[in-house]
Parts: sequence; C-alpha cells; structure tokens
Amino acid sequence: MTETLANLVDKSLIIPDRLVTGRWRLLETTRAYAAEKLLESGEAEQVARRHAEFFLEVFSAFGVESRLQAAIDGLPLYRPEIDNLRGALTWAFGETGDSAIGIRLAAASCDFWIAESLIAECRDWSGRALAQLGDALGSRDEMVLQCAYGRTLLYTQGMVEGSLLALTKGLSLSEELDEPDFQQRASMDIWLFKSRSAQLVEALEAARRLEEMTRDREIQFRAAADWIVGISLTYLAAHREAAERLQRASETYPVERREKDLIRLGSDLRASSAGHLTVNLVSLGEHEGAAQSAMRAVAEARETRHATALCIALVWAGFTFITLGKLGPSEQIGEELVEHAYKHGMQPFHAAGLCIRGSVLAKRGEPAAAIAPLRTGLAGMQEASYLLFYPFFLVELAQALAANDRLDEALIEIDRALTVATNIDYRWLIPEIKRNKAEIIGKIFSENTPEAEKLLSEALSQSKSQGGAYWEYCASISYAELLLSHGKVAPARTLLMSQHDRFGNGVETPMTQRAEGLMLVLNKLMEPKSGLDRQH
Repeated sequence: MTETLANLVDKSLIIPDRLVTGRWRLLETTRAYAAEKLLESGEAEQVARRHAEFFLEVFSAFGVESRLQAAIDGLPLYRPEIDNLRGALTWAFGETGDSAIGIRLAAASCDFWIAESLIAECRDWSGRALAQLGDALGSRDEMVLQCAYGRTLLYTQGMVEGSLLALTKGLSLSEELDEPDFQQRASMDIWLFKSRSAQLVEALEAARRLEEMTRDREIQFRAAADWIVGISLTYLAAHREAAERLQRASETYPVERREKDLIRLGSDLRASSAGHLTVNLVSLGEHEGAAQSAMRAVAEARETRHATALCIALVWAGFTFITLGKLGPSEQIGEELVEHAYKHGMQPFHAAGLCIRGSVLAKRGEPAAAIAPLRTGLAGMQEASYLLFYPFFLVELAQALAANDRLDEALIEIDRALTVATNIDYRWLIPEIKRNKAEIIGKIFSENTPEAEKLLSEALSQSKSQGGAYWEYCASISYAELLLSHGKVAPARTLLMSQHDRFGNGVETPMTQRAEGLMLVLNKLMEPKSGLDRQH
C-alpha cells in the first residue's frame, strides 16, 4: 500500500489532505479528468451507484438506535466523509440517480447531520427524500425522515404547519411499526411544537401522555417525562411542583446517555432543565439560585457543542439576567445568541437575541435605541410562531416606549402582551404584565387611578395564589407607590413592609433597589415631625 501511494504521489495524481492526517485526495484536475473518462466509457452511473451504496453502509450505524452511541463516539472518523455523503445524496436524487438509495441514505444519515449541528442540511435532505418516497411510503425510512423533517423545520423555521404534520405522521408510523424509540422522539417534538407555539395546556396534556406511556420504562424515560411535565408546569405557574420536577429530572437522568439523547430528543435534558428552572426560582424569589442555574444551563449546553441546546440555554439566561438587572452578562448572552443563531440558521433564536439586545439598551438608559431591535425581534418571533418569550419581550418594549414618553404606544403594546398571555394561558407572567400596565396607566391618567388600583390588586392576588413571591413583591412596590402618590402613607408602608422583609437582604435587583428608596421615603414621612395626615 505504501509503495502504491508513493507511486501515485510521484505521478502527481494524489496529495495529502491538509485537514486529516493519513488521508489522501485526488488533485482537482485529476478528479475532473477521471470523471470525464468515466462518462466516455459509460461507467459513470455504475461508479456513482457503488459510491452511494458504499456510503450507505458507512453511515448505516446512525440509523440504528443500538449502534448510535458507537457512531457518536466515532464522529471524527465520519466527518471527513461529509462531502462523499453530500455527493452520494446529490447523485441519488439527481436525474440519473436512484431515489430508492437516496431515501435509505437520507434516513440513515439524519442523526449524523443533527450530531454535527447541520440542522438546515438535515431538513433539506429529509425534505427531498420525502418528496420522492415512492415504494418507501409507510416504511421505517419514511418514519425516520418524517420525524427528522418535522424537528428540523421546527428549529430552523419555527412552528410552521409542515413541522407538525411531519411529526404527527412520524408518530403514527412509529406506533404502527412498534418503534418505542421513535414514539418518544416524535412525542417529545410534538410537545415542543405545542410549547413553543404557546399552546400551553395542550403541551401539558402531551407531556402527561408521554409520562403515562413511559411510566414502566427505564429511568431515562421517566426523567424525560419529569423534564417536559416540569417545563409545562413552569409556564402555567405551578412553580413549586415545576421546580421539583426539573430538579428531579436532572438528578435522576443517566448522564452516560447524554450524547445519544441529545440527538434522539433534539435537546439536552440537563441544560434545558437548568434553564427552565430559572423561571421558577426567579418567581419564588430564590434569585441567587436562579443566577447559578442560568450559568449552569449555559455551561452544560456549551459542553454538548450542540447548536440548539446552546441557543435554548442562552435565551433563558438572557431572561434571568435581564430580570435581575445584571446587564453585563445580559449583553454578552444576547450578542452570543444573535451570532450563534445566525450562524446555524435558527431564525426564532436570532429573533430572541435581538430582543435581549433591545432590553439591555433600554435598561442602560437608551430607550429610543432599544425600540428598533425589540420590534424587529418580536416580528421575527411572530413570523416563526415562537411565542414562548413573546409576552415577556412585549413588556420590555412597552417599558422602553414608556421611558421614551411614548405612553399611548406603550399602552397598546402592554395590552397586546396581556391579551396574548391570557389567550395562551401564559399564567406565570400575567401578574407582572398587569403591574406594568397599571404603571403606564398611572403615567397617562395621574388623576384617575381606579383601573390602575384594580390591576395592581389583581396582580397581588394572582401572584400570591401562584406562589410567585417575587412578582407579589413587585406588585406591592408599585401599589405602595400609587398609594403614596395619593397621600396614603401608612397603608403604603404597611403593604410594602409585609413583603420587603422577605427580599430586602437578598440578591439586589432593580426592584429591590426601588423598594429600598421607597421605604426610606415612607419611614421619613411616618416620623412625627413630618406633620402629614396619616389617615389618608
């Protein structure tokens, strides 16, 4: 073999591959000459077919669940063959190719593309294969392709109808063919579709169905069920149970399955659990734990080197640090998300990154500059039907408009946030939306506040019933300020004192700073020498 290689090198027919040690390649001129001679001899199609069949065998390990982990472990051996894979697929789906081989090869290689974070390429090849199914209709290959196409559409284009149709077809085929692996894959992605399109009650129902389906299965199935039930409960404001579910999922999940399940389920359980846990910890007032969980989510996601897992973790970290007023980390996270999502063609996450950018600008005292990225990001989310963060960033836009004295526009946006959150049952954020609406109304109609008082009373009541201690605290601050503006010093102080003792010595946030300032004013006004009538 060594002598043969040396002979070919001496004749300038092959050269060493600069990227892969021990690998050789044809010179481009030699490749073009050889292709021309194959065409002249009539052997081009035969060689192309043998080439495609060979790489079908090479990549077949990615299409078998029991061999998937070994294939993942051997990814460095497969990467150099990516252009051979592309070439084989291109021939198979071309005019002179064989679509039957192409369908088998596209199905076998789906998990390879996902493992390499080439999500758009997986979408394109699975879509081409599904368009030429022929005799493969109803086969295992169709099941694999439908599941891959549905998932990759979801990640690259958002919650489009074609994604749900493909996933539903994939789930139906997995049940007909008795394929538990793909039953879980399709069920998880349908749940994800429902969650991201903010059909939150339906998402919880889908999560409960999967939990029942996997109740008697191995621990990793039960951990995955805890994970998605916990996420669904997060949005519906069952914060304590959601936190317990997410923590249990992370603690019981077998870490050795992580690489395989990242491909099978499209996300990383540990990073996703830590990311979603932040909402519950922020809501419960456990802010130090929330910040730690946000950073853990990003660290866990980076460890996977998986594009989607990192995007999800960055969005949740952005929400957390914006809420806690940590603008340095927020800015870094937002810019990384914009760049990372753009690089991997993930429109919904790119839109979220723009919203984080706008939120940081607003909170740094540049509300005018914040409006454009917030509007652009929100439009991108709406176009992709990625609504999970849509109400939160509508509130951020309303705040920026109000800070820019565009109060009528701010009221329109906060009303839209409340309508969307109510319609999709986005319960955890509704008290905070009502609080912000009350503040905007108070600025517009300073002499007429019954509606503002009603909204703040509702925000207090709802946040308390949900166990959202921090949102209850925020509502009490705004309500106390409103009472103070009408000379009701004692009631304002009593209301704020009932909440402030729980948060005054914790992690500092913009709202705790605001409360500290308000308490100083109220305490001073309550001194006997102030002379104020405290009965008002």
